[in-house]
Amino acid sequence: MTTRPLLVLPAIAVAVGVAAGVLSSRDDGPRPTVPVALAAASGIADGPTRLPRISPLQAPSTPRIVLRRRDPGGGADWAVRSFTAKAYGGAGRMPCLQLGRIRGGRFGWIVPGQTRLLAQPLTGYGDVTTCQQRGRDDPSVRLITLAAYPIAGRPRITGTLVWGTAGRTRSRLRVRFGGARLTARGTAPFLLFGTRTARADDLGYTGADGAGRRVHVADYAAASGPAGGHDLRIVARAADPRGGLPFGIAAGKADDGRPCVTHTDQVLEGRLGFPDLDYGTWHDTAYCSVERAIPRSKPMQFGTAGGVVEAPHTEAARRARLIADALRLPAGRVLVYGRVHPDVVRVEIRSPDDTRTLLPGKDHVIITVFADQFPAGGSSTATAVFRDGTRRTMPLGLSL
Repeated sequence: MTTRPLLVLPAIAVAVGVAAGVLSSRDDGPRPTVPVALAAASGIADGPTRLPRISPLQAPSTPRIVLRRRDPGGGADWAVRSFTAKAYGGAGRMPCLQLGRIRGGRFGWIVPGQTRLLAQPLTGYGDVTTCQQRGRDDPSVRLITLAAYPIAGRPRITGTLVWGTAGRTRSRLRVRFGGARLTARGTAPFLLFGTRTARADDLGYTGADGAGRRVHVADYAAASGPAGGHDLRIVARAADPRGGLPFGIAAGKADDGRPCVTHTDQVLEGRLGFPDLDYGTWHDTAYCSVERAIPRSKPMQFGTAGGVVEAPHTEAARRARLIADALRLPAGRVLVYGRVHPDVVRVEIRSPDDTRTLLPGKDHVIITVFADQFPAGGSSTATAVFRDGTRRTMPLGLSL
């Protein structure tokens, strides 16, 4: 699994917005092209043969297929296999389910846009595996957004699906995803295909007690409390100076009804999130934090982030690195983002790189992206300019 590309450094606040002069007029910005010949010359044409062993489960039993469904696009069948593994903490064993594909009697995974069936280890990876801890009977509902990340061409979302189980003792789980619906019962797994553009907010379920619940991201089956966000909309985005996917922020409502904003992520087809290059999935950003009012005496609350693309976990290291370069994942970027007091009309950022003026968006947030990291020891400042002309300057820690 390719880890999330942004490393957020310690900062005063974690909110994002829009920068004048770096606003992308297109959702996905210009896409660089890597010639197919270059991919072949790099010896990556055949790609990997298996998926990474991330969070391997202890002492898994021999798995068996318990559910099989035809692929809506006519590809290899989808399937769910069942097995048990040693419980976390060593207390007995726990039942597990894993999602995958079947071709020629073999179970594995097919990355969107590719044809090879990859061997799939019995790991605890959150999107495609779910295990029920002893004494728990919560439903497990997982949303997967499939995406192709070609070496040459533009990345694209290819489909969505939800899968999981109603729980060990829960008698009934009514699942709805866009226009599709089904009723899951007991521990039997279910699989429901959505439209290509279906999102997390399209997914909800009703348990045996009749109480409705919402699912916000793949790894969690219930709302996360005040930090959980829904009805999210992208309120601002900033172009990547290296031509990759733009960066953005979304705003929405927390589960208690208060307004909230997300952290910064990238934008693909109008969706804020981040890619997983190993599995060929896209993770929508779905959690946001409720921010306190910003006092006029401290009119700016900023965060900084530096991009890091970690070494791939698979044998396809060269391919993953080439894809990362082709997608212009944010290695070496510096992001400055934050919230400002409602009376601030612009922010002037002075860095070792240049000086730029940012105009706060509707939600009083700003973001700007620098193409390179700054030299150590360089001084950077941010100046807030109020409606009445008052100016207030503060230092920014951009020597990353």
